[in-house]
Amino acid sequence: MSIMAEPFSVEGFKEKFDAKYQPKKDKPKQASYEELFLVNKLIKARDGKATYISKEHHERLLSIVHLIGNDNITLFELLNNIIEQHFEQYETEIKKKFKERYKALL
Repeated sequence: MSIMAEPFSVEGFKEKFDAKYQPKKDKPKQASYEELFLVNKLIKARDGKATYISKEHHERLLSIVHLIGNDNITLFELLNNIIEQHFEQYETEIKKKFKERYKALL
């Protein structure tokens, strides 16, 4: 059994060094709650459709609009932002499920 180290070679040293000591890439900055949901996108409620939500959800959402949003957005805008984020986050899965169900109908 030999205890001798491998001879030092300049070839490949830079690549190995660079690969080992690359600065860690920062994770992409995740948007804050305010950036995602408490933004006014200039959509008017009258351009949308009416729907019903539970009294409990309505009260919680109004608290967010009033206290966190400082009444700078409407309940409609908050709900629209929440739904947009949902569709964006689950777009791939929704499309996959839709295709599965659509194929089943054919």
